[in-house]
Amino acid sequence: MTKPSNQRCFTKNDYMNYQNDPRRSKFCYYDDEASDTFNENLPPTNDPKYISQLGAAVYKAMSKGNKDAVWLMQGWLFSSDSAFWHPAQMRALLHSVPFGKMIVLDLFAEVKPIWKKSSQFYGTPYIW
Repeated sequence: MTKPSNQRCFTKNDYMNYQNDPRRSKFCYYDDEASDTFNENLPPTNDPKYISQLGAAVYKAMSKGNKDAVWLMQGWLFSSDSAFWHPAQMRALLHSVPFGKMIVLDLFAEVKPIWKKSSQFYGTPYIW
């Protein structure tokens, strides 16, 4: 089985000495980071430029800790606060990070698919 390209593996002994730990084995992690910055709360303004700056700042913080970071974000905010998230605001947040560095999780798509009303998240990769 081939490991995904964003998977990094290491042994515990690479970082710590667990000589007597019977669980000593290979651990793996992925370059995925999660931030649901505006789930059930709103940005302080609906100005798309400001929203884009907020999204860029979140991603910048993630990528400082992990240069290969990919932001996983629930799409729920676009539904729960749909009166706020119009196309301009959605695009501003979704396009605030480099393409391919954000994946939207449309977790309620079987009932209320956000991808349909957002032109498939305006080109941002998504999972439903």
